[in-house]
Amino acid sequence: MIATLRGRALFHDKLIARLCFFSGSGALEGWSNMEMSRALELLRDGLRAVIEKPELMLDESYDMFAPLVAEVPAYAAYLKDVESVKGRSVDGKTELEATKEVRKELYHPIDADNIKSTDLTKEHIVAFAKGMLHTFENGQGARYVDDGEYRCDE
Repeated sequence: MIATLRGRALFHDKLIARLCFFSGSGALEGWSNMEMSRALELLRDGLRAVIEKPELMLDESYDMFAPLVAEVPAYAAYLKDVESVKGRSVDGKTELEATKEVRKELYHPIDADNIKSTDLTKEHIVAFAKGMLHTFENGQGARYVDDGEYRCDE
């Protein structure tokens, strides 16, 4: 169960939250399905890479959307905003950098059970990525890549 939760948390941090940004952020003025095609191509290629090398998801610095940092200033700002989120400790006495604290255990676990879960987490990552890639390539995502009608022609 720990491996499943850890794998899902990694997908949330590296994919889901970022896709939510690309698909719905008001900071992306003028962003359209044509620009979204670039993010979806990177997602597809990133999922393929993760299937081959699941440890990428365990690397805190890995960002399959990294090329967009230079191309989309709002994405770079979003990443900084997420990194700077503050929160209170459970007892409410200490202000913490919430994202950094959560990521610390996610990517660099010190808890023995989390450490032991790493190999199984990688197996879950591969299963999640294969499922997402299958849905992407056989669903609406295919319309945004390769010869789909919303592809990005650079």
